[in-house]
Amino acid sequence: MKRFFTAMVLSAAFLLTSCDSKATMESTESIVNSPFECDMKMIFEDQEFGGKLRKNDIGVYEADFTSPDTLEGVVLSFNGNDVTASYKGLSFTVPKKALPVKSALLNFFSVVDNIAQSDKIEGTEKDGVIFINGENESGEYSLEFDAKEGDIDSFEMKNFGVRMEFENFTPVENKEDVGEAVSESPAEVTETISEIFT
Repeated sequence: MKRFFTAMVLSAAFLLTSCDSKATMESTESIVNSPFECDMKMIFEDQEFGGKLRKNDIGVYEADFTSPDTLEGVVLSFNGNDVTASYKGLSFTVPKKALPVKSALLNFFSVVDNIAQSDKIEGTEKDGVIFINGENESGEYSLEFDAKEGDIDSFEMKNFGVRMEFENFTPVENKEDVGEAVSESPAEVTETISEIFT
């Protein structure tokens, strides 16, 4: 009887420790609360894109693509209501509403900014990772944070077939000048940029 009782207690303890637990982290403890730069890998449907992602301020981001080869050197700068696309020294401004709603970058920026402006990050913690599930006007999303460092590990929206993975987070000083757009919109630049979202 004593052995049976001991076994039951140990089993219950194992089950309790193996379950996920609720976690809360102050948003100020996360790197998303300040300007940062990181490496990014975006898997969109059957394509994979790589590059650097930089947050300069709330709503102000830059994505510098390094792969695939057809997009190497393409930079998208998000600022307010406009997106400045640059490629090989040429740039033009595109209204944000012209980008398809399925844009993984726009959804990711929106979620990060909402978290950065909130007091706490709440989710479920397991094995040092905080899992956050939520929903915005574009659909459901899941976000994974490193519980110790406050870095973002991944962002996913399954209804869009999008998953983004991040590493090498580095705090940076705010970059005020994101460049000026020229009036021309070269056809080859427009075609290259559209490959990301269509």
